[in-house]
Amino acid sequence: MKKLIYIIVLNTILGFNDHSQIQKKQSLNCEEGFSYFENIDTLYPNVTIQDDGTCFKDGDLVALDDIIAANDFDDSMNAFELGTQTWNDGRLRFLVAGFYFSGVDIQIHTIPESIGNLDDLRKLYLEENNITVLPDSFSNLTALVQLYISFNQLTTLPENFGNLTNLYILDLGYNNINNLPESFLDLSSMTYLWLFNNQLSSLPENFCSLNLNWDDDDYFGYPYFAIGGNMLCEDVPDCVANSDHFNTSLDTYYYSVQITEEQDCSLNNNDTFNNVQFEIESIYPNPFNPVTNINFSVNNTTENITISIYDIKGNLVSKLLNKQKMSSGSYTMEWNANRFSSGIYMVNISDGYNSTNQKIVLQK
Repeated sequence: MKKLIYIIVLNTILGFNDHSQIQKKQSLNCEEGFSYFENIDTLYPNVTIQDDGTCFKDGDLVALDDIIAANDFDDSMNAFELGTQTWNDGRLRFLVAGFYFSGVDIQIHTIPESIGNLDDLRKLYLEENNITVLPDSFSNLTALVQLYISFNQLTTLPENFGNLTNLYILDLGYNNINNLPESFLDLSSMTYLWLFNNQLSSLPENFCSLNLNWDDDDYFGYPYFAIGGNMLCEDVPDCVANSDHFNTSLDTYYYSVQITEEQDCSLNNNDTFNNVQFEIESIYPNPFNPVTNINFSVNNTTENITISIYDIKGNLVSKLLNKQKMSSGSYTMEWNANRFSSGIYMVNISDGYNSTNQKIVLQK
């Protein structure tokens, strides 16, 4: 792997603990396609090795390296430093690479094709990033049981997304998804499905064939199904239209409470989607102290653009634009948080009909 730096076993014996270096023995006892590394979970506290193994699948490491290379991470970063990881039998089983969580303080915007190498991955957390597209190879993650990819910028899913037949929990909340592939109905193991706060105006035919609990909550008060905050106004399947959670969402901070988000039927659905004229392109730096730049684009002349900043409790702390008419183009708004305390804040851009959010972190 191009980013892995190998050191001699004597580092451990002599007590060196340089976390920027990884030890690889030359006398290998690994199967073909696996590489030998020692003391990974000692060198990297973010890594758990469940079986004390020392052989790691090359393809899994390539996928992690490619995520680092495709985004804006430090060039010296290696595969074992990405997010929080759990390995078993030489395969990556658990990965948390959500923005702000688990040490990932730069947003992921690109998922490489090599993500498909992770065909033994069971749990994947990619929340709070800026991902717009999942590559077709994502459908190779057939062992995946839990996928959390809320608060991104997805508009569609791969056509063969239904290959993920072991998915038990699927969280797609707070994206911009406007349609679901027909293969979505093949997700036969799915028990939790969260589709709230997207741009869905229709659902695949036979959507009710999904074996979901459309009405109830689990022991902890989480709905098994929730689809509030979309644009489902016509020809809604009965299982959805009659669901107790047709207008249910979860709060934007910790998913700690259920909230009501009505379906947006204020405009013709097609016009609404076609006229979603803004998006947050990037916020940099993030984390920041005390100034950050909010880069956003407007596709066509748009009325009533408002940019607001909220604190972790949902209180409005600053309004950078208020119902501003804007022409097509790219814009940058600066926010100086000099008078605010460290913490998590939410940037919200809205035109009165649609809105998008992105989390930022003030570190003083």
